[in-house]
Amino acid sequence: MAPRLFVLLLQEMSVIAVLACLMGRTQAFKNALNRQATTRDKAILVAFFGILSIIGTYTGIPVRGAIANTRAIGAISAGLLGGPVVGFLAGFIGGVHRYFIGGFTGFACGLSTTVEGLIGGIVHLRMKDAEISGRLGLFWGFAGEILQMIIILTFAKPFGEALELVKIIMFPMVTVNAVGVGMFLALLRATRAEHEKIEAVQAQKALKIASRTLPYLRSGLNFESARQVAEIIKEESGVAAVAITDTEKTLAFVGAGTDHHKPGDPVLTKGTKVALQEGALRVLEDRNMVGCPYKNCPLSSGVVVPLFSDGTVIGAVKLYQDGKKRITPVMVELGKGIGQLLATQLEIARLQAMAALVSQAELKALQAQINPHFLFNALNTVVSFCRTDPMKARDLLIQLSEFFRRNLRQSDQLVTLEDELEHIKSYLAIQGARYGERLKVETNMEPDVKGVLIPPLTLQPVVENSIKHGIGKLPQGGTLKISARTLGDVVEVSVADDGVGMPPERLGALLAGTCVHSDCGAGIGLKNVRERLRNVFGDACEFTISSQPGRGTTVAFTIPRRKVAPVGD
Repeated sequence: MAPRLFVLLLQEMSVIAVLACLMGRTQAFKNALNRQATTRDKAILVAFFGILSIIGTYTGIPVRGAIANTRAIGAISAGLLGGPVVGFLAGFIGGVHRYFIGGFTGFACGLSTTVEGLIGGIVHLRMKDAEISGRLGLFWGFAGEILQMIIILTFAKPFGEALELVKIIMFPMVTVNAVGVGMFLALLRATRAEHEKIEAVQAQKALKIASRTLPYLRSGLNFESARQVAEIIKEESGVAAVAITDTEKTLAFVGAGTDHHKPGDPVLTKGTKVALQEGALRVLEDRNMVGCPYKNCPLSSGVVVPLFSDGTVIGAVKLYQDGKKRITPVMVELGKGIGQLLATQLEIARLQAMAALVSQAELKALQAQINPHFLFNALNTVVSFCRTDPMKARDLLIQLSEFFRRNLRQSDQLVTLEDELEHIKSYLAIQGARYGERLKVETNMEPDVKGVLIPPLTLQPVVENSIKHGIGKLPQGGTLKISARTLGDVVEVSVADDGVGMPPERLGALLAGTCVHSDCGAGIGLKNVRERLRNVFGDACEFTISSQPGRGTTVAFTIPRRKVAPVGD
């Protein structure tokens, strides 16, 4: 009897193996294996393992008024995977069902199933972060079934019948249930590992595609960039065709079907139109779902992934198969990953373009602020020299012309420190004529920093503030010091004056960016300069202002040495 019983129970266990392979792909079981199960996941586990325990009873083999079964596999596996609550509830479901079937072992078997589930849950807690492995399942499956035999001998009456029953069923049930729990958990882990391996391969493909397509998407989505991206995706993914569209027309199409799917044409396929309209990923499982109006179109299945920018659908990327090939779940995940990465790259390109426009707008605003008020003062100074010193007036006009020539340079081009200092010299020549002996200027620039690149109009607002709000307020005037020196991997540029300085509260407001009015001294100039430097150099730029009333102010900033242009070419 025992050998035949053993074989029959092994047949039942094969059902468990199939279920393990199927359930290992579900999110609830993945989360449980990673000890991250949510309440919803645990409810799914209770339902599944409770039903599995009931199936184990129904498929059991009658033996001497009892049932040899695989019910314990569901109860113990539930506890090991989901913890005490899941194990207890799943075991209780299977145990209550067994109790109402009846028989002289009904109560004992129902009790043991519940206890086995609870023991599995306690082991889950005690193991903490340890891996729920097949070997662990094998051991506790064996221990749980030994306990069941003890409970049967303790509670089933008459004892003689219980003893004879245990002699028959003990070896096959203990062995099969222990192996069943171990195999179930081992297959779950193997299925999950295989799925993770596939996901990793697809993620690697998506990242490789993203890396290769990044240079083409910096200019946004257009016919040329879309063509380059589509060719890369097709090469890396191995699909039959790849298409990229905006919301109305095809931007690029490579692969099968290029004879009638052409760039510039309106979107043809019904599946794409629906995906763009709904803003949701759409899997096209057959030709009807693809919905191409051309009868001989080779596209047989595909996936359409909408592309978003700032929360709005701006187009779609599409992966197609032809002939009898089908889009697999793995290909769907790859398409989803590609869509997300492309959307991110397009969003970054959009933000970078906006940042560039903002930076240009800030510079134009600064130029507009400087020009009228400086021009008025400069012309007044020139007029004052026209009768007393015509040659001086002529030189000042030349300096003024040179200043505005440099001031009107293109705002998106960086300039060298040397070039920026030449710009300042023209400005200082005009201010020197205005202030006379009250303004003294000292410059000190190390030779190896002259080629370092900075945004244009960086020094002029700083120098203007030092003269206007520092030195210019002293009857005796003062000295302006401009210096640039190397400090390790950075270059420090400073503009210092020995003017009136600022009280701490005004300096604090200036540093916080809340002091931008003319009565604060610095105006919007310093804030504008600081923001433009940070737009170009990011965290590599450190902008500081230090000041003491009656002793002067120093404005300094550091910039990387890596942006260097050749000097003297």
